[in-house]
Amino acid sequence: MGHNVVMKIELSKKLKGKQREAIRHALRIASHDHPAINDLKLLKIGALNKRDAELFGGFAYYKNNKGYIKLDRRDDVLTTIETFSHEITHIAQYARGDLRDTKYFTIWKECVKIPHFLIAFIPFGDVKYNPIYWYSAWEVEARKYSAKLLKEIENRDYNCGYRNLLAEGRRVRYWLCNSQ
Repeated sequence: MGHNVVMKIELSKKLKGKQREAIRHALRIASHDHPAINDLKLLKIGALNKRDAELFGGFAYYKNNKGYIKLDRRDDVLTTIETFSHEITHIAQYARGDLRDTKYFTIWKECVKIPHFLIAFIPFGDVKYNPIYWYSAWEVEARKYSAKLLKEIENRDYNCGYRNLLAEGRRVRYWLCNSQ
């Protein structure tokens, strides 16, 4: 990882201003935690279309040393950080060569090979009910990293009032969970 390539970042204007700010902060931290992403030619971060937003919180793919992440523009700041950090972990896994996809399989570290149809199976309308997906090593790593990054951001003191964004996200999330 020589970091000779200057990564170009494209951040969709379809994402809300606070989401864009949250992604920039999370990317600064993630670029230190996942050095492999610094060698990307391009990191393109966009918004999910309506159909995909109903199925996914976000998704990532990697091709020709370029990373692509799609996020739900309806998400609050906390969920945006959580989803972005999860998906950037997948980009790092692809860039390191730990994760790769073929036409029919997802391959982890050249030793675990899982057919796509088993990963894509969504029982009861929620992928969390698919243990093959939920407990796969690449998903566990991504969930652990998103929890770590959220905690790290909470403990940092940004001069731009970033803690206020997190607090606002928490209030919205609390209100949504407790108002029925």
